[in-house]
Amino acid sequence: RLPVGIGVVGDPGLLADEDHYLAWLQRDPAGTPVPLLLDLDPTSDDRYDYPEMEWFRVPKEEGRRMIGGPYFDYRGTDRYAVTLAVPVHADGRFVGVAGADIPLAHLEAEVLPALRRLTARAALINHERRVVTANTPHFVTGARLQPDELAAAIQIVDVVADLGWKLVVSAPQS
Repeated sequence: RLPVGIGVVGDPGLLADEDHYLAWLQRDPAGTPVPLLLDLDPTSDDRYDYPEMEWFRVPKEEGRRMIGGPYFDYRGTDRYAVTLAVPVHADGRFVGVAGADIPLAHLEAEVLPALRRLTARAALINHERRVVTANTPHFVTGARLQPDELAAAIQIVDVVADLGWKLVVSAPQS
């Protein structure tokens, strides 16, 4: 139930007949998977330039998985989402990325029950110190925590260490 989009994205120049390749399925309002059609034409003013997207760049350049977002997916789901991505290799060569789009609301539904059991303010943050979700309006989704907010935390726990996701626990809620 979590992903609303899933697919593979080719490394530019991988295919002889297409410079860019994206095979992405997305659920329509009825829940049926349908192809996501994006403008990949390099001469277009409205081109979807996926090689510049963090969820593509990190797996390609660093050879590791990553989670991009939260961000507003105006070209796909039309909602706040995160994108999970892993590099794909064939014969030892990077050929692209496999990924999935998860609506932030679905991720929050999984995480918030645990956060709400805490009596202190708590926020799940990403590798950029951006709030993914929190148990208090004190931490705004998408806002970047400042170094002084991190320094004032009671506890910071690695949630997914290799992705830089952390749980920040601060002063008790009043």
